[in-house]
Amino acid sequence: MVPSTSWGTNWSTGVGRSGSKWAANFIAAGDSVFQKGSQSGPQWQAGVASPTALIKFQNGLRGVTMASVTPTVNGAGMSKYTAAATTKNSKYNNFANVAGPIFSSGLSTLPARGPRGSGQNQARMTAWSQYLISKAGTF
Repeated sequence: MVPSTSWGTNWSTGVGRSGSKWAANFIAAGDSVFQKGSQSGPQWQAGVASPTALIKFQNGLRGVTMASVTPTVNGAGMSKYTAAATTKNSKYNNFANVAGPIFSSGLSTLPARGPRGSGQNQARMTAWSQYLISKAGTF
């Protein structure tokens, strides 16, 4: 057995040179990967609803510290976040092009605003919520 002190180095070296192999094998699996995942939904739902899953989830969160998260946030997290301004821009624009007119149309049908905390504003909020529910799946 390889000494455990070498595991991290060996793993990172292997992963570092296996990206194209991983990608090719993932793509080769095709849609069956997602089909199998979809079919296992009921088992997943039952599993995450169990008391044991809740305990594991909570214990995992208790083990997280800002000291352990900060390097990732300042490294890959920040890099991916800022890159999204370019890499995800077309997706955002697609959303905006569809949702913008829907939101505008819905806002134009709402009752007038009233004083802060008024029943009139609550009715407006309810109307907006109902409008968004009626448009579910369209944006």
